[in-house]
Amino acid sequence: MHRTFIVIALGLFMAASAVNAAEQTPQGGAERLPPWMQPDVLAAAENIGMTDEQLPQFRAYITEFTQGQLTAYVRLSRSNTMRDAARKMRGKTRKLMRRMDEQMVEILDAEQYLRYEIYRDLLSSKL
Repeated sequence: MHRTFIVIALGLFMAASAVNAAEQTPQGGAERLPPWMQPDVLAAAENIGMTDEQLPQFRAYITEFTQGQLTAYVRLSRSNTMRDAARKMRGKTRKLMRRMDEQMVEILDAEQYLRYEIYRDLLSSKL
């Protein structure tokens, strides 16, 4: 139950921060938005061409990825040694990306998966 509360709270926080960032971002200020809310990343996600059945799963997997990154960042920042923190974060990001790829293979067809790879690469370049 405690974990469910944390997941819901993080989801609400991420949604509220994205809305707040969108409201405060001046024209042409897309660099202030979180990586997954950048206009080009959103366009790439829309370009995948998912069905109504695939969209909730896609969102869940992306949320799992972003929450995994947040958790890794918090754990790294709490650790006593910040030595190689950037390397550890890159490793965790790669691990989360591989997991997300495995999940996406199950819900997307071959053509959609190729467009998802474009989305994933664009998202990872923004992180």
